[in-house]
Amino acid sequence: AASDVYKRQAPEVIVDGATGYLVDPTSVEAITEAVSSLLDDTALRQRMGEAAVRHVLQNFGFEGFQRKLLSCLEELGSQ
Repeated sequence: AASDVYKRQAPEVIVDGATGYLVDPTSVEAITEAVSSLLDDTALRQRMGEAAVRHVLQNFGFEGFQRKLLSCLEELGSQ
């Protein structure tokens, strides 16, 4: 598991354990463990890859941007 520092740096991009692994980049042991788990498990790689694509499309694609923008505009309009 990544330290809290690394989890705070990219939580909107990587969901630790679901769309990838957040690891301490200075820890050879943590990097080795994360890479090994992916190399050893084809189904895990497939699941994480598919989850990552869905996450990016939902949160960073045009439709996700549009949804967030409309939500912000509605919130401003209700004030």
